[in-house]
Order: sequence, then C-alpha cells, then structure tokens
Amino acid sequence: MNKLFSPLGLTLLAILALIPGIWELPLVDRDEPRFSHATVEMIDRGEWAVPYFNDEYRFDKPPLTYWWMRANFAAFGINEFGARMHSVLSSWLVAIALFFFARRLGLDRKMAFLAGAGWLTALQVLIHSRLAVADMPLILFIVLAMSTLHKVMHGVGKAWLNYLLLTLWFALGFLAKGPLAYAIPETALLVLFGILWWKGRKADDATKSGLLEQRSQVWRAQKAVLITLVPSLSLVAIWGIPALIDTEGAYFGVGIGKHVVERGTGAMNKRFFLPGLYYFLIIIPFLLPWTAQLPATLKKSLKAGSLDTHFLLSWLAAPFLVFSFYATQLPHYILPGVPCLLPPSRADLSRENRAG
Repeated sequence: MNKLFSPLGLTLLAILALIPGIWELPLVDRDEPRFSHATVEMIDRGEWAVPYFNDEYRFDKPPLTYWWMRANFAAFGINEFGARMHSVLSSWLVAIALFFFARRLGLDRKMAFLAGAGWLTALQVLIHSRLAVADMPLILFIVLAMSTLHKVMHGVGKAWLNYLLLTLWFALGFLAKGPLAYAIPETALLVLFGILWWKGRKADDATKSGLLEQRSQVWRAQKAVLITLVPSLSLVAIWGIPALIDTEGAYFGVGIGKHVVERGTGAMNKRFFLPGLYYFLIIIPFLLPWTAQLPATLKKSLKAGSLDTHFLLSWLAAPFLVFSFYATQLPHYILPGVPCLLPPSRADLSRENRAG
C-alpha cells in the first residue's frame, strides 16, 4: 500500500481524474479560445514578449501561460489537449507539492496522500484543472512559495537555497498572473502576525515567551519575502522591459489599470457583487465532495495552538481577505487557499506530532 500512498499514486489519480475527455470537449467560455488563439498568433508572429488576439494586443495576463501552452502545442499539436495540458500538469504538481508539505507537517504517508488526493478531487479544482486558462500555474507557484516560506520559518534546509527557490517561485507566479503571486503570501504572513499578536494580549509570561519565539520565526519568513522581492522582480523584468518598450507602456497601463484595478472597483460584465459573503457561500459547492468535513476542520483548527496550524489558517484567510471586497467575484479566485481546507490538512498538524 505504501506505493499507492505516494507521489506515484497521486500521479495515477491525476491521470484518471484530469486527462479523460480534455481532447474531446471544445474550448468553452470566452477565455479558453482567447488564450489558445493568442498563443497560435504568437507562434505565427514569432513573438515571445507580447500576446496578440485577432491582430490586437492582449494584455489580460503575463506571458507564462502562453509560453507553456506554446510548448504543449509543439509537443502535442495545436488542439484542445495541448491547450489544456498546462493546467493538468500544474494541478498534478500541486498535489505532489502538497504530499511533501503534509509530510513535513507531520502526517503519515496515507494522510499526505489524502491531502493531494483531496486537492485533485475537489469540484472546483477538477473544473479548473481541465481549462486552458492561467489560474493553475499561479496556484502551483503560490503553493511552492508558501511551502518554502514554511521551511524558512522553521529554519529547515539551507537558507541560500530557500531564498533562491523563493525568488524563482515569486517570479514565475508573477509571470503566470501578476501581483497575486506576492499578495497572497504577504497577506498570509500579515494575518499570521495578527493572530500571534491577538493571542499575546492577555497571555501569561510563559505563553508570551513562546509567542515571541513564534513571532521571530514568522519575521524570518517575512524577511525572506523582502530579500527576494527585488531579485524576483528583476527576473520578471527580463520579459517586462522589452514588453513595455514594444507596447509603449500599454502592457502595464492596461494589464494593471484595466484588468486589475478596474475589476476591483467595478464588477466585470456587470456581474453580481456580494461583498464579504460571496466566497463563504460559494465554498460549500466549491469543495464537494469534502464540504461535509469543513465545519469540523475549521473548529479543530481554531482550537489548535501550534504555529503550523496558524500558518495554515493564515494561508486560508489570505485569498478571502484579498478578494471578498474585490468587485469582480469569481469562484476560482479563492483556489490558492484550498490546500489549507482539505480534510487531511486540518487542525493538529503540529511539528510535535511528526511522523517517521
């Protein structure tokens, strides 16, 4: 059974759950055809920096999804399978990353496997893992960044290697979907600082001493974000500067101004806006078939006191805080927090209960 409760088992599950039918279903919605055709136009133009759609600039997203889709088209042909394969691969890699992250948190191989399996079988994940859009690559690099920040927080591994990896994850996340690659991890750390401050307000001296140590650990992770900010943006600039020059600054002006700021202040396509409550309601169908375990998961997590549990709760809270009052509300916007809500990723994942 150990072979099943392993990355190999998750790979087999990903093949069974994510691949069947992706070559048969035509491209749907508005985004799949646009991403796919823009990639084809970039190939025809010999263009790498700036996407085009119907001979006009397409500034919706940075270029990583187009690059990855381009590689898929080269490998599998220009078809639905190639258009969607980057999402399949990203989701599979998230499951693998969750397996190793869960092992570090102290889960045995079976529970670590279930963490990855829970990801692969949650309803919204199943939907978005089979679409030709940019969300899954972003989530992959956020998960990798959060896992690396957890290592930094606990002093696990070589500092220089963690910083190097964090630089890479932030840069690739930005190239996938922009500033969210920084916003989600940074918001999570700020929430974590807030939790520790709240716990320390009326704590006794012994508890305060432990909380001070935990704050120093979180500050270690915060410093890693600050230290890697400029290097990661420098990597982004290798693409960004030529793109800005080619478009006379329009890539930033439209990409950030219209597709980030305007969507935040006004609902895109006159969508329904329910501030504060939308994502708390949508998560009920969102997590099927795991929704029934959600109340117990949250209850145990809120009662637990380990730094790791607070880290998971903060990670969960980050996309809710970022998007609950963002005017354009779409179900998948909180996907970066789903790994923290999976039934195996709950409450008492303390380092004190580490499995062998």
